[in-house]
Amino acid sequence: MAFQQGNPDDYWPFTIARSDGQGYTNLDHLPLDPNLVSDSAQSERWLVIVAGHLQHQIGPRQDKRQFILSEFPHGYELRCAPRNSTQRDYYLYGHPAGAKAHYRTPGEFAPHALWLMSASRDNSDCFCELCPKYKEKVKQERSKVQLAPPQQNSQPRGPAPISRPAPTASKSPAPPQTSAQTPTQTRSSQYQQQQQKQQQQQQQQQLQQQQQQHLQQQQKQEQQKQQLQQQQLQQQQLQQQQLQQQQQQQQQQIYQSQQPQQTQLFPAGTTGWTNVFRVGELVWYNHTAWRLGVVLAITPTADTHPGMPDAEYQFTLGPLGHALLGEQPNVVKNCQSMRPFLTFSVPGVNGDDFKDKAFDQVNWQALIAAHLSRAPNAANRESRRQQLGLEASKMGARAINDAFSTLDLRGQRATPDGSRVIQSYGGIYLGAELVRVGDPIRVASTPSSGPGANDTGEADANVVMVVADIQVVTASSAAVEGSAASSRAALYFQGTLYHAVRHPTGPGISHPAHAIDPAAGGLPAAFVEEMATRNAIERDGSARWSWVQLLPKTAEAMDTTAASGAPDVRPSAMVHRAEPDVHGRFYVTERLMGAINAALLQSWTERGLLEEAPAYLNNRGHSGAVGGGGTGSGAAGGAGGASGQQATVVGNRKPSRKATLGQAVAVDFYAPEGVVEN
Repeated sequence: MAFQQGNPDDYWPFTIARSDGQGYTNLDHLPLDPNLVSDSAQSERWLVIVAGHLQHQIGPRQDKRQFILSEFPHGYELRCAPRNSTQRDYYLYGHPAGAKAHYRTPGEFAPHALWLMSASRDNSDCFCELCPKYKEKVKQERSKVQLAPPQQNSQPRGPAPISRPAPTASKSPAPPQTSAQTPTQTRSSQYQQQQQKQQQQQQQQQLQQQQQQHLQQQQKQEQQKQQLQQQQLQQQQLQQQQLQQQQQQQQQQIYQSQQPQQTQLFPAGTTGWTNVFRVGELVWYNHTAWRLGVVLAITPTADTHPGMPDAEYQFTLGPLGHALLGEQPNVVKNCQSMRPFLTFSVPGVNGDDFKDKAFDQVNWQALIAAHLSRAPNAANRESRRQQLGLEASKMGARAINDAFSTLDLRGQRATPDGSRVIQSYGGIYLGAELVRVGDPIRVASTPSSGPGANDTGEADANVVMVVADIQVVTASSAAVEGSAASSRAALYFQGTLYHAVRHPTGPGISHPAHAIDPAAGGLPAAFVEEMATRNAIERDGSARWSWVQLLPKTAEAMDTTAASGAPDVRPSAMVHRAEPDVHGRFYVTERLMGAINAALLQSWTERGLLEEAPAYLNNRGHSGAVGGGGTGSGAAGGAGGASGQQATVVGNRKPSRKATLGQAVAVDFYAPEGVVEN
């Protein structure tokens, strides 16, 4: 691809020269209106996101520019489908699979764009959703052609009828002319006529027999021919299947060799850096009413490839309750019927049996036996069982939210005085959520205690940290001296702070101090996608969104060793936040609000300005208050919300996610493949 020179502050356009677009004329839905702001914004958004995918896959690592497709490949057209007076969906048409085939998101089209830029001309090498369907359609059409019987120019001919020579005048003299025949002559004439009739019947029978034999022979030959064709077709299909399997294996090997970063791109337990749901997370799901469950597994559909949005996966959920109430069947849901745990607050428990108690403090065995024994009949027993399960799910959710367990130990060391041990981890189940190094998380703008408090100035509810390291600090065995308090673990997150800023742009206008290019410095994919969406729908041409890095006024007294793959920032920019200061994961606004309130997201898009999505989420501390069953994250995580707590006092550390779930889930939980819990 040829890159064009332009203003460094703008997008850098490039063109995909090759195309298989068909340029269909009679398409579903409506063409885009260039005078409609939302249509223009969506078109730009598609071009930016597709270009971002291509840049990430094949662009040089050191190239920090942000690119945009100058146009869609020739023959491809973005069209819209109005849902109502305010909402519109967008689809990309032009694929050879047919006029009805379309891509629903930029992420679906990105693999096909990558294939168009490759040297391959075989659709089997493309990992998009439409190419496998197109190949299958072509294969079926070829099979129909092979199965069609050969056309015949004429009907089969039977044997020619036997013709008898007509008697000549010399051999058959005319009878004498008489006015009347004698009896002898009459009998002779009748005999000859009878003989002729018999001969004609015999000839007719012979002809019919010959025709029938010929027809039977022809049918037999046709059957043999069809059987041979069927055998040949089956053999060809078998060979094609074997060849296709070999090609798929080779393509997978080639793809994996060409994409060595793929295993690093999406860590175990996740389907993408910007997707909402992950394995092991606590979520709400709609099942006649909103219930609580744990994501046990995420299953891709047949045409799903890595990096596709949540809508392309199915989620197996284990309902929350109590194991003593009996195993509840797992449920399978799509992302449209799910919400992140921090979307809703957990309702209070009902009944004196649960008052001022944590989940593990309730004598569930005695309580369940007492409640069920008082039930007069089976229907009432089931009703009481469901009510107990509902209360257990509330208490279990709070207990899970108030605990954490660590993943993938990366190293440990002692402090210079030998009193503490610092362990670094690549991931953590923090309450309801799975957080990985490299993830953005919502944090308090100032630490609740310890060095560096108030370093960043005024409180900001929308501060985001890019996690560079997850550290657990414990007292060394020599320093414990039998004190339970001194043996507790303190959890810290280390990284750099940012917040989104809308600022004027144009000739002679400088960017805000410490503004960061979304494509520069190894920032997470969520940052790039967030800014691409905000700038695509921005109506004011003189305004632009950027990430601005927040620098502390003084360097915090902490370890500043960045993890591999962390943003390239100065050590003085590294800060730490203790467990009470962490509010939860940061979600891309479009993906989060698309699940929570799609109509509200559409109104923001049409208005040309996104609101702050964190305002529609609880902080972790807000969801684990009274009756939680943990001790460390009950306080709200906002600025000053953890006032009065020491930075080294933290919540429940569990040895594994399974131990955190405990008896709140009746089925066993297995950590995702590739995850090491320690």
